[in-house]
Amino acid sequence: MPRKIVKRGDNKGFSSFTFKTFSTVDRGVSVFSYKPFEIKKEQIIEEKTEEAPEDNPEEISTLTVLQQEYEEKLKEEYERGLKDGLEKGFITGKEEGLAEGYRKGYAEAEQKLNKEYQAKREDYLNLLQNELSGIQNYIKRLHSFLDEIDGEIPKVLLNLINEIVGVERKINDKLVINIVKKAFSKLKDIEITDIIVNPKDVEIVQEYFPGYNVIGDGGILQGSARIKTKIGEADFSIESILNDLTKNIYEELGIN
Repeated sequence: MPRKIVKRGDNKGFSSFTFKTFSTVDRGVSVFSYKPFEIKKEQIIEEKTEEAPEDNPEEISTLTVLQQEYEEKLKEEYERGLKDGLEKGFITGKEEGLAEGYRKGYAEAEQKLNKEYQAKREDYLNLLQNELSGIQNYIKRLHSFLDEIDGEIPKVLLNLINEIVGVERKINDKLVINIVKKAFSKLKDIEITDIIVNPKDVEIVQEYFPGYNVIGDGGILQGSARIKTKIGEADFSIESILNDLTKNIYEELGIN
């Protein structure tokens, strides 16, 4: 511990000592006198103040400048970071917004187009169904008409043939000749004995088929004939021919 040398007359920071004297003590203990001393509080504070080193103005100025520069740089970095963050956030938000807008727009457009397609498809199917129903009804009517025609055609055809044959009988005296020729072609392997025709046809038949016995029968219509053979008689009347024709027509058309 360093020692401080006090010069004569240098009593700054010191005060006088006050001693207290004890008159008696216990036996066996040396008697001595004790005087307390006091140091005033103001003197201690003054001494500490004088001994504290003084602040250097240049050092304070330098620290202040450094602190200001640090605060300014910190502020600049904060502002730059904030700006960069805002820009990045704007770009990111813009991209996300565009993507979200695209997805939303695409979904809405798809939904709208799907609704329009379904509506048009429904209209088209309804129109097609109506057209199809009309066609089906037309086909049914046509089938019904054809069924009626199928049943009427043979009748119409046979009536027409009868009309033609009736006229042919009156104007063509050689009609019976064709009938007899047809009979001979069918009976070529059978011996013919008699040709039976209408009395008006006897003369012309004898002229075309000499050597055969031609017999007149008023019960046979003009133009018709019956042929007798050794084994029986065959009817080649126009009526029988028309009946066979009618049967063949109905069979061809599938009509019972």
